[in-house]
Amino acid sequence: MVKSDRTLLRKQGRKLLRRYRNLYVYMFFGFIAALINTIVFVVLHNNFKVVLVFANTLAFIISNLASFYFNHYAVFTHHVDTSKSIWRKLVAFFTF
Repeated sequence: MVKSDRTLLRKQGRKLLRRYRNLYVYMFFGFIAALINTIVFVVLHNNFKVVLVFANTLAFIISNLASFYFNHYAVFTHHVDTSKSIWRKLVAFFTF
């Protein structure tokens, strides 16, 4: 591979990273939220002997709160609507 080909490849790679930044960050934090859900469920159900339905519900709520936080503060940082309160955004996040 010629040096100019490598330079062109790096330039195209940086362009793709910039273009799809939100997608990559969204996928990463989505994985983290799923991991939080699984860990919270396993800990509640296996260690604390919480009933299956309650453990699953609590894990769902906690992971969705984490997902909301990640999306609000890390993923979609450019086009954030500052006119609405955080509670209104949270209700919209959980209901839609």
